[in-house]
Amino acid sequence: MEIKDLIKKTYYMGLGAIASIQDKAEEIANQLIEKGELKENEKPEFIKDLIEEGEKFKSNIDEKIQSAVDTAIKKLNIPTKDDIDEINKKIDELMNKLNK
Repeated sequence: MEIKDLIKKTYYMGLGAIASIQDKAEEIANQLIEKGELKENEKPEFIKDLIEEGEKFKSNIDEKIQSAVDTAIKKLNIPTKDDIDEINKKIDELMNKLNK
């Protein structure tokens, strides 16, 4: 599997998880209420906790995507913004020396 395919797959998995977290949290809460394992008045806090866990999951996915992108850039030998900024700085220094 190519790196860009892995990045896309990871990204879409994260988006799917985030998009459905609210719906799933409601569904799970309702099932637990029906089974008597959760009280109706506990539902909002339960859903809030599940959403917070979803946000942590999203953050983790974002970090993994960024890491995969950074790795891909390094493997493909693509210059980063910092690399380009450094080159521009050196060009400016050389131009200043030439103009003196």
